[in-house]
Amino acid sequence: MASPLLRALTAGAAGITALNAAGYLDMALRGRSSSDAPGATVAALARLLGTDVPGDDAARSARLTALGELTGVVVGVSTAAGAAALR
Repeated sequence: MASPLLRALTAGAAGITALNAAGYLDMALRGRSSSDAPGATVAALARLLGTDVPGDDAARSARLTALGELTGVVVGVSTAAGAAALR
């Protein structure tokens, strides 16, 4: 039997996967582009920490998009782990 933490991490990863799939399906069906909010959040956090995401305009934009998506995964999985720890 898996530990509660392992089950929580698995559930968090599954939840993030389901949310991503629903979002991409919505984008495909409605023809909408992805949100700039995750990347803007990463840029704001970088400014708050006194740093910047490097690169020319295209590379910086791609990095912000990727870091925004990765931040969502980290938040989802760590929320599930936190819930397991509290339980």
